[in-house]
Amino acid sequence: MSTTLRNPIAFFVALFLVLTLTSPPSNAATTFDLLRMDPTPRGAAMAGNSIALMNSDLNALNMHPGGLAMLDQRLVNLSYADHPLDVSGGFFSFGFPSDYGYFALGLNYLNYGSFDQSSEIGEDPTGTFSASDMLITTGFGLEIVERVGIGHTVKFITGQIESYTSTAIAADISVHWDTGFRWIELAAGITNIGTQLQSYGETKEDLPTAAHLGVAKQLEHLPVKLSLTGHIDINSEYWGALAGEFTVSPILQLRAGYTTFAPNYHVGGSQDAISGISAGLGLHYFDTNLDYAFYSQGAIGQVHRIGIGYKF
Repeated sequence: MSTTLRNPIAFFVALFLVLTLTSPPSNAATTFDLLRMDPTPRGAAMAGNSIALMNSDLNALNMHPGGLAMLDQRLVNLSYADHPLDVSGGFFSFGFPSDYGYFALGLNYLNYGSFDQSSEIGEDPTGTFSASDMLITTGFGLEIVERVGIGHTVKFITGQIESYTSTAIAADISVHWDTGFRWIELAAGITNIGTQLQSYGETKEDLPTAAHLGVAKQLEHLPVKLSLTGHIDINSEYWGALAGEFTVSPILQLRAGYTTFAPNYHVGGSQDAISGISAGLGLHYFDTNLDYAFYSQGAIGQVHRIGIGYKF
């Protein structure tokens, strides 16, 4: 069935405003920063969470389930990330089509390493403890009319610091529209709508809820796809991302991006200039993909992600 929506810009602006209003501003601290991260090498190489580039990509499960709607193959992805300060993590996802839409499942794990334990500040350590987060995501995408997909996820998050545990439940909802006009795609959504079920202490914290609006365009005379994304979170903080993907050949893609979230990594040193810059590449050989991403956090360090995907 073919259906044409009228006034696309007004539609997406209105949707973004509605999604933003469902998450009122708050000055409270947020927990589970794992929910902010794009754990996929392809996404991380393009500034992270560049949702308009996530059409027909299993990686959309993380932040943009509307992008799952146009998938029609069974896919599996596995990736590993090496963060600064001995932090490391992994991400696994699996998706398959059905008569009702596209279903996906993901598991994201982040280990923060070991820390010295002492009873008083300044005292010698009496031992060590560890901290970690784990995220389980189920997602669904459906093409409601031609070129328009919607999707949602349900997330269960658990974290542990020494012997203390916290849990939360959250959901994402988003829409993706391949307009068919001059190779332009539009995307909008809201992520991490939910609540902390069990807190580390007596006070519950907010989840990092955020609304997103993105546009992507395939250039007419170059094998380059560009994307611009805007984000607003629960604390009314705004940031943006500019990203691009250059198809060198059917085997090789080069990627790069920059996010204005970079000032959060600034420490007043010379390396502030490269914070927020990301880059990477993708290799495609028959039904297998190999992806790598580099993301700079300035003087804090760099994040390296590597992943492999297979379609069958």
